[in-house]
Amino acid sequence: MTDGYLVRHPHRGGKGGRPFLPAFDDPALVEGRTIYTSTVREVDEAGDILKSGHHNPKIGRVVTKGRWKGFPIFMLTLEERKTCPRSCREWRACFGNNMHLADRWRHGPELEKYLVHEVVRLQSEHPDGFAIRLHVLGDFYSVDYVLTWHALMATCAALHVFGFTAHIDPDQRITQKIAEIRRAFPTRWWVRFSGAVMETMASEVVEMPEQASPGFIVCPQQTGKVLACASCALCWHSNKSIAFLRH
Repeated sequence: MTDGYLVRHPHRGGKGGRPFLPAFDDPALVEGRTIYTSTVREVDEAGDILKSGHHNPKIGRVVTKGRWKGFPIFMLTLEERKTCPRSCREWRACFGNNMHLADRWRHGPELEKYLVHEVVRLQSEHPDGFAIRLHVLGDFYSVDYVLTWHALMATCAALHVFGFTAHIDPDQRITQKIAEIRRAFPTRWWVRFSGAVMETMASEVVEMPEQASPGFIVCPQQTGKVLACASCALCWHSNKSIAFLRH
């Protein structure tokens, strides 16, 4: 029943569509995990861990413009905070606080094994190209995980990736490895550094469009200029930094 489902997945979103901010001593913040622990799933429960963008109207199913036109879009969702650096500027305000129904895949070696299998299959099914959004929730949780993506980029020529990471410390190995993939595959790897003070390949979160940093482009989807990522292409077309409205 719907009521029973909501009991198991309590929605603690803010009033009037505003983002929900947990208390500073909320266990989710202190322990570094999602609020909605019952939504964390083991990968062996899944048919696929890479879900079609069709399930997320803000992302979309197939790219309709730009150099990736015709590519189907897939998404990977991990557990917010559990896989993220505590230095993330959105640690408390993560939009995952409002996503009480999202399935989050448990991270680790099993996830990486399934991931390799699925990307190789997608390479076979879509040899002309496909795109993966990393990560709807969560982040790169280890160097080994980043190296898995580097290996997939090197072996699967149809694989294209866009997304964001809160790993912005240039002295950290995980940040360095993410940047290495960008240098090796500049037309296929579009992972921006969230919160970094850079005019290119960065992103930030603002309350209102006029608060965007100089030179940053405000996300066209959030301002109603396009329907979805699939019909925008900004994230993988321009290296200019992007501002997103808090949601």
